[in-house]
Amino acid sequence: MFKYLLVCLLFVGSAHSAEFTYDPEAKILYMEGRIGAKDHEKFSAFIKKNEVKYLKLHSPGGDAWSSLIISLTVKEHGIHTEVPPNMTCNSGCAWIWIGGHHKIFSTTSTIGFHLAHNPKDGVVVRGALVNMNFAWLLGYLGVSSILVQEMFNLKSGGDVVLLTKEKVYEWAIPNTFIRN
Repeated sequence: MFKYLLVCLLFVGSAHSAEFTYDPEAKILYMEGRIGAKDHEKFSAFIKKNEVKYLKLHSPGGDAWSSLIISLTVKEHGIHTEVPPNMTCNSGCAWIWIGGHHKIFSTTSTIGFHLAHNPKDGVVVRGALVNMNFAWLLGYLGVSSILVQEMFNLKSGGDVVLLTKEKVYEWAIPNTFIRN
């Protein structure tokens, strides 16, 4: 137990980053809170030193670049992702979740996707480059481009497309498991 607490205390972030806690016996890393600009560095350094089989998520999102790097790292290491029951995973957190080898969520979990936008005024960043980047990432993660199309139909940066059991099939998200 002391080892678990020590790891937790060493891996807690600042007010502008997610908090990571680790259960070394179960090899589960928990990520909670807003994703900060340097969280991908903390995440990468941690998984180089520790075996992580599961990443459990609860986050409103945060820094887009950091989230995308974490998602790609999760995929490269074959880590399973989960949004536990009654937890939320929006924005960048959703991109991290979708990078999991097996993706798990509950019917009471909330997972929301939205377009990149300016956080100051909520104006959506549109254009071919953004669309191509999202389409490439989704293709690399094995997800249909239908999700990108739905995101581009949103009117503002604050609007989200929520994942449902039906959307898992419509968006062709591979290796997804739904718990009741």
